[in-house]
Amino acid sequence: MRCALVLIFATLLLHAQVPRKVCVLDGAHDARVIHEGVLDAAESDGRWALRCGPATGTRYYGFTLRDLWGATPKALLLRVYLEGSAGQEFQLRIEDDEGMRSNDAAAWLDQPLLPGWNELRVDLNKLTSRVGARALDCSAGLRRIRLSRRADAGSAALRIEFVAFEGETLASAAATAVEQALALPHNNQRERALCKLLAGAAPAKAAELAVAWMTRANDEQARAVARDALQHNDDPKCVQLLLQRAARTAPERVDFLHVLASHPDAGAHSAALKALGEKKLLVEEQVALVRGLARVGRWNPALVPIAPEGAAWPLRAALMESALHANCDDSMSAVISCTGVKEAARVHGPAIAALKARLGTDLGHDRAAWTELWNARRNQPAGVAQSSQGAAYGSFYGIPMDPGRVVFVIDGSGSMRAEIKGGKASVHIRESEHLKGQELRSRLDLLKAELLHVLAKLPSGTHVGIVFFNDEALWLSKGLEPLNDDSRERLAARVRAVNPGQATNIHDGMWAAFHPAGKAAADDALAGPDTIVVLTDGAPSAGPVKDPEVLADAILRWNIGRAIRIHSVNVGDRYSRWMQRVSVGSGGVHQDLSSDRSTEGAR
Repeated sequence: MRCALVLIFATLLLHAQVPRKVCVLDGAHDARVIHEGVLDAAESDGRWALRCGPATGTRYYGFTLRDLWGATPKALLLRVYLEGSAGQEFQLRIEDDEGMRSNDAAAWLDQPLLPGWNELRVDLNKLTSRVGARALDCSAGLRRIRLSRRADAGSAALRIEFVAFEGETLASAAATAVEQALALPHNNQRERALCKLLAGAAPAKAAELAVAWMTRANDEQARAVARDALQHNDDPKCVQLLLQRAARTAPERVDFLHVLASHPDAGAHSAALKALGEKKLLVEEQVALVRGLARVGRWNPALVPIAPEGAAWPLRAALMESALHANCDDSMSAVISCTGVKEAARVHGPAIAALKARLGTDLGHDRAAWTELWNARRNQPAGVAQSSQGAAYGSFYGIPMDPGRVVFVIDGSGSMRAEIKGGKASVHIRESEHLKGQELRSRLDLLKAELLHVLAKLPSGTHVGIVFFNDEALWLSKGLEPLNDDSRERLAARVRAVNPGQATNIHDGMWAAFHPAGKAAADDALAGPDTIVVLTDGAPSAGPVKDPEVLADAILRWNIGRAIRIHSVNVGDRYSRWMQRVSVGSGGVHQDLSSDRSTEGAR
């Protein structure tokens, strides 16, 4: 999330000392929030918050929040809730620019929490680095905070409702400052300048600025800044502008519809529901509205008749995603309705997997049986999940595959020649039955073995695409093509013959997957993939977008009206947080096979 842009939640007065919420976590799975552990939403005392608990196989759990922009705040405020009956100690790490580059340059604080709600306050004026007693530079806010603890037998889940700044000194933006900010050469400089401009502007003026950036800015980071600014601006002028822009036919209409639907204003919510009834809406526009209405952790039963059985699969996927996101008893009937055999794999696969995890058994596509079992067990604790249904169709680096419409976006850069020397990749090779007996020395050897396994296991009729990227993106398949004996053999031969190139142009590889026809087309939502699997061993180094976080912003924006599930596999030397952001934000799985996860500064 562009955390700094929640700064326009309330009217800001010049030099006001009222705490300003810079990050509101009302149960929404926001792309700017990084987590370790199990993530969901929870309500207590009428307050919704994002919840994170320990997970099997993870050493730590907790939240990391990026880019809390501000104007020289004096204090950091957090409202958090600790479950359980005993107090526990967490670690709070606070970072400025230097702190992001070095663990020792960050501030590390032991933070005890009591059961229930905790109001935390950190004096930023007295904050110093862990080593050297360096004063942190908070002139533009904070780059990152992390609240976490080691998982053990007594670990209790943590919830965060909001983060706020206290004691900021804000100044009004000059008229020429907008153009100057947009003209800055570096992404972080531009984002910082834009956020400070919004901090200094009155909410109505901030809404006007954000709309202007949404409609004319070619920069992905500026668009993301503007989108989040509008989403959290409670001025009546903001909703008025959203209604006007959402009614226009323009390339940005999907973005405006999504912001309108996810806006907390009751009038915006009603307008979004009314818009869903329009007969001329494009599929992408319908999906953007459904996903926006379900942004927070509440179930809206009015979504069910909007996406009936037989509707376009992206719309059904958005409904299923919304029901799973709400994660409450009332939404489970919608999840069960998505298990039918006639549903697309993108819809029934996650629905069945979620029901197995909740009820501890596998009833496949039998809706009546699922309904009967749910009615009998709805008030009982969750069962023990059985093996994934998708395993019957093979897996890709441990991620089960569904026989739908999948595009593999694969790193073909020169570093894929690197030899596998122990680490998580070697463990994966030892523990995977389909890899036993094969001589796999390099990352490329392992990649080819995984792709050949998937091509052999996915059933005929599955639509598969393969994009290799290095300096540019290259289709090995004919776009998305159905698997049969001939195409399976041809694709396998091309995979075996692949040789890595030079650079890492992830942007063009992902753009190709979103647009199999080679250009943006009206039928992309239906003719394109329902699942993308992206694998890389490094950060982008070529193409129009090289900053990993900006690339994540771009991919998630492309997906607002598409509901594509994006799995990601990191096989590089450092943990890649931007890939986790993309997968979490799209309902996908992130598989980390990095050789050095302990590198906290990795992006």
